[in-house]
Amino acid sequence: MRPIRIGYLNYESFLSKDKCPAMLVFGAVWDAQSRNLFSDLDYYAKKYDKKIRIGFVEYEYASDIFTENNITKLPTVIIFEDGKPFKTLEGTCSRDTVESFIRHFFGFYP
Repeated sequence: MRPIRIGYLNYESFLSKDKCPAMLVFGAVWDAQSRNLFSDLDYYAKKYDKKIRIGFVEYEYASDIFTENNITKLPTVIIFEDGKPFKTLEGTCSRDTVESFIRHFFGFYP
């Protein structure tokens, strides 16, 4: 499954869809660190298919979602469980850091 671009219209349905946890990456196209993390989203979506849904929110298209989630640093990764924020990772992070973040909080090792 491919990562899903999240906007105002699909934000609530993305988080409430089935019991599968969701990971949202908040960033901006003008931020180099966000672009680097956005480029890894296909990798996470393929590796963790059917275990966690992957989405991304771009500030330029959905700034209210940033405000709703109190996003102050770019990029920010939030894992949601049952539609609620479960854990947050802020700032620059490598692929390994994000994978450890996923594994640690959900306890699965693909």
